[in-house]
Amino acid sequence: CKTHAFTYLTLVGDGFHNFIDGMVIAASFVASFQLGLVTTLAIILHEIPQELSDFAILVYGGFTKKKALLFNFASALMAMIGALAGYFINDYIIGYI
Repeated sequence: CKTHAFTYLTLVGDGFHNFIDGMVIAASFVASFQLGLVTTLAIILHEIPQELSDFAILVYGGFTKKKALLFNFASALMAMIGALAGYFINDYIIGYI
């Protein structure tokens, strides 16, 4: 096959992982600005090697380098969606407490 199935599983898993990272970042900023900064820095530092390895998996699985970079970036954007979801969920829950 041209593209192996594990590449798509990697993208789905990475997207979910990044979504949760975004929610954690939003929740930490809701708690305090300093905690939000520390959490964001920690997540950035753990994302660098993880995204590099995902890129390598995608290329090994049959993606071109350009396509792997594009899909990996799209997966990373799930963190933004997770951050928005986390912020609004926290805002909604806190408003009723």
